Amino acid sequence: MKKIVLLCFLSFGSLLWAQDQEQVLLKINDEPVMAEEFKRVFSKNLDLLDPEDRDAQSYLDLFIDYKLKLNEAYALQLDTLQSHRAEYNIYRMQLADKFMRNTTATDELVKEAYKRKQHVLEASHILLQWPKDATAKDSLAVYQRAVAIKKEIDEGMSFQAAALKYSDDPSVTENQGQLGWFGPFKMIYPFETAAYATAVGEVSDPVKTRFGYHLIHVTGKREAGGRVKVAHIMLTDKEGGQDAEQKIKAIAERIKQGASFADMAKQYSEDTNTAGNGGELKAFEKASLMSAKFEEAAFALSEENPISEPVKTEFGWHLIKLVFKQDLLPFSDMKDQLARQVQQDVRAQMIDADIIKKIDSTIEVEENPEALAFFTDFIQEDFFYH
Repeated sequence: MKKIVLLCFLSFGSLLWAQDQEQVLLKINDEPVMAEEFKRVFSKNLDLLDPEDRDAQSYLDLFIDYKLKLNEAYALQLDTLQSHRAEYNIYRMQLADKFMRNTTATDELVKEAYKRKQHVLEASHILLQWPKDATAKDSLAVYQRAVAIKKEIDEGMSFQAAALKYSDDPSVTENQGQLGWFGPFKMIYPFETAAYATAVGEVSDPVKTRFGYHLIHVTGKREAGGRVKVAHIMLTDKEGGQDAEQKIKAIAERIKQGASFADMAKQYSEDTNTAGNGGELKAFEKASLMSAKFEEAAFALSEENPISEPVKTEFGWHLIKLVFKQDLLPFSDMKDQLARQVQQDVRAQMIDADIIKKIDSTIEVEENPEALAFFTDFIQEDFFYH
């Protein structure tokens, strides 16, 4: 081991807590080790030490041993080994990720999402889009239009009529503004937040999203009820073919008489994605599928009545068999999944903005106009609306 020269020994206690933070505690190979470093390390590890090592003099021996080993490792160039550098980078990324993550904001959004997961909503909307290259003045004009339309609705105009007359949503002529049922993470976050804050039967104030301003009419709210896994047999109506309704009823009768549902699905189902595995679909929550009728029939099944009567949907005729039904899991079981969804959602931008604000308050940041101009020359205006 390298020779070590202690510059303070008997006066160690008074030196360690000295107000002058530049005092040298000891030297290793003529390299000074400052008293402040020892104080910082000792204070940080105090709770981790054995009782007999909790006085400063005992910990000094451990500290010297650590510094000698560290010095020897550098002398042997262990810090240059690829394995060491890879492990170091892992720890560095973990620490950086912890610093760059606002756990408080994330936790609040996760709890909010879990609360909303307990219900699904049915709603319609009116969209007033931004004009191209919108200015602040344009935004105000769109907002004022939305306020005026809401006033017409409040004074008696039906929401459906207002949607057909004013909405810029391209699909409004087909759906009259109806969006169907949805839960959290199905709509853009500001829209979702406004919808969950609006009582059934009411119309929201204008809601700003990246698409423009929305008026939201909440028409229904119901318990989400966890998730369900089912199998199904589907027949589509085909011109010139056997009548699908009669055929599905015949299959249902054979199953009642003892035929295997899975075998019937493999033989007859026209859903090519599921027929091969007996008709089984992935487990789903309410407001997850494109067919509300199918969802309603699936969630109505029970262990006492595990197979539905023939169900007609937008896609054809179905027989549906319950595989399992599961209530909404406790928050502790869903926390990690919801956190991942929050990080992948536009909600993450809110967390990032909060982090940037925090960093900006602790670190002096200067903008580089030349670098900024380089990027703005290549970024089109519509980039921020995607």
